[in-house]
Amino acid sequence: MRDVADPQLGISVLERARAATVFWGPPEAAEEARERADLRIRPLGSGSDYGPFLQHLGIASLNVSFGDEDEYGQYHSIYDSFDHYVRFMDPDFAYGVALAQTAGRTVLRLANAEILPFEIGAFVDSVGLYVEEIAEMPEAMRKETAEKNRRIADGVFAAVLDPKKTWVVPEPEGEVPYLNTAPLKNALARLEKSAADYAEAYEPVASGERAPTTSAVSSTGSSSAPSAP
Repeated sequence: MRDVADPQLGISVLERARAATVFWGPPEAAEEARERADLRIRPLGSGSDYGPFLQHLGIASLNVSFGDEDEYGQYHSIYDSFDHYVRFMDPDFAYGVALAQTAGRTVLRLANAEILPFEIGAFVDSVGLYVEEIAEMPEAMRKETAEKNRRIADGVFAAVLDPKKTWVVPEPEGEVPYLNTAPLKNALARLEKSAADYAEAYEPVASGERAPTTSAVSSTGSSSAPSAP
């Protein structure tokens, strides 16, 4: 990403992606984008071509794409065609070339490395954010459910819905259970320890101070996601 120029602005695609994160992202993401040398890889989510590999088979996957500049309302419609792409999206295929350059450099970097250049610490940091999100989710759902049930009991739905239309007031929901996230947090602690051990073994090899050994190379198998190129 540092070596590929954005076709429109001439700056690197890394710096344009950083600027987009600062401009469009939430405050915490903007602050992080300014401070980090790289950029955090966003979670893939689900429902796309990588779904079978990631969600069903557990194979580490990476999606590389450009976007977020314009609305993409034609997606999966009859207008989502090659003709639409060459007329409105990327007429001179400049971003297609830039994307090929970005993805190609990533593949070459990984394929030619004696030790895969995975940022295990960055991966663990992202997993930690996911663990925090999971730990906080039940409390947020508990408050949301309590408020919804209170609105049902107080007749709020019946008071605000249009009487000229047919509406069905929802049924009250059951209480959200409390979850024990200790096993998840303990697993995260073990992952953090493994990442620290990996970094200690990897740094002298990456700097050329020590040649890679069989044990050092095999330890890269614990990685789950490459860093931004």
